[in-house]
Amino acid sequence: MNYKTTGIIFADISNGNLNELTAHRPTASIPFGGRYRLIDFMLSNFHYSDITQVGIVVQGNYRSLMDHLGSGKDWDLSRKHGGLSILPPMTGQRVYHTWLEALYGLLAYLEKDQNELVILSDSDIICSINLDECIHFHLDRQADVTIVYRKNEPGTPPKENSHAYHLDDDGRIHAVSIAPSSDESLLGMHIMVFNKICLLQIIREAMAYSLTDLHRDFFQKNNGRYRLFGWEFTGYAKQVDSLQNYLDANIDLLTPTVREELFYKNGPVCTRVRDEVPAQYGEEATVTNSFIADGCTIEGNVQNSILFRGVKVGKGAKIINSVILKNSTIGENVTLDSTVADKEVQIADSRTLMGYRTYPLYISSGSII
Repeated sequence: MNYKTTGIIFADISNGNLNELTAHRPTASIPFGGRYRLIDFMLSNFHYSDITQVGIVVQGNYRSLMDHLGSGKDWDLSRKHGGLSILPPMTGQRVYHTWLEALYGLLAYLEKDQNELVILSDSDIICSINLDECIHFHLDRQADVTIVYRKNEPGTPPKENSHAYHLDDDGRIHAVSIAPSSDESLLGMHIMVFNKICLLQIIREAMAYSLTDLHRDFFQKNNGRYRLFGWEFTGYAKQVDSLQNYLDANIDLLTPTVREELFYKNGPVCTRVRDEVPAQYGEEATVTNSFIADGCTIEGNVQNSILFRGVKVGKGAKIINSVILKNSTIGENVTLDSTVADKEVQIADSRTLMGYRTYPLYISSGSII
């Protein structure tokens, strides 16, 4: 059934709170978990739901993303028909900030598409989701649009770019909140299933009347016009929309239940394979509850941290609750706590750099400290 579904991933639409990590890369290609990129999770969800036509909507700084994706073979998307498509902005198209603005440039692509359903998703969602179940729900309800949501944890304030939904007993959405209050618990995950005919109508109308907000201009003002349903996702999910959430999501991987949910429940996360020599550990090295990627050399102490490929940790160094991206060098007797170091950072001996879990310290790519 899912061969009639096209997947669309927006590579770099965010609320601006990831400026440090996205200065030279789109959100989709932010490194994650020692060997992955953020986009790998949604591409893997498409793969395990047998969605073999996927478009990646890009805007700028997407060279690293194209290098990572290649032909798409790691996600079984290297095909003569369908497969992976990179969708850059049309010539003259203004910088877009919302899905609807980005979709203006996809009208011709979607009109030529033969599939009946379209799944739209952001690239900053860390989850392992069975999209087959969502698609079956969408078809069973004869919905025009099905929005994936999850229940917000009690006491957690909604994010500034979130939307809340109010559902009937059968799952139909009868009200949409653009700026939800703290007592509204059903929050969208930025994943939606559309009937393609309905999506094309929305895009054409938006272009005709210069509408830019899918939720405000269509779902909220014209709620009764569409068969709009909500499908609840109950598993682990994390939106990486800030530096704090980026650090938290990486550290979450050190929890066995989270690893089981993300990497084993529906299948392993597919990513581009880059062969490296195994990590090497010195006689005085100690590693506790951490991910150490291939190619690392560890001479010091690493606790509750994620180290990417090629990281070198000197003798006497202590790394705690931190994420160190590839090819960085940590000198002897260095102390790092709650720190995110971008790629190819060099930290000289005896430096102490400390952030806080709710306000991590960020070291930009190529810095020498």
